[in-house]
Amino acid sequence: MASSGPAASFASHGSRQRPTAATALKVVAAGLVVGFLTGFLGVGGGFVIVPALVLSLRYDMPTAVGTSLLVISLNSVVALLARGGHETFTWSVIVPFTLAAFAGSTAASASRTRSAAPASPAPSPSCCSPSPHT
Repeated sequence: MASSGPAASFASHGSRQRPTAATALKVVAAGLVVGFLTGFLGVGGGFVIVPALVLSLRYDMPTAVGTSLLVISLNSVVALLARGGHETFTWSVIVPFTLAAFAGSTAASASRTRSAAPASPAPSPSCCSPSPHT
């Protein structure tokens, strides 16, 4: 499936291209909205990033999910580094929990890959679907 929207502006057939000014403006605007909502609501922005990428920037779902995971990972690393000198981490909980989560994710992915039935698409939330009355 060919990528569309701003994702296509950033990369085409594996080669890097410079984004247009309009694309860069859309990306910055979406990032500001996601950041504002994250700060305002006081929760992680992961649940806002994917809809922002899909609805406003026209990313396809796999690209939006991958981009969201990258953004969340980078934010997590920055937060860890910022707090690293000021906080005490309970590594005896963090390490086993992370390893178990990784193992569970890997096992689920492997079992899904071996499954004969394709995964059904998740239903579209009504808040994000175009209204038939507009």
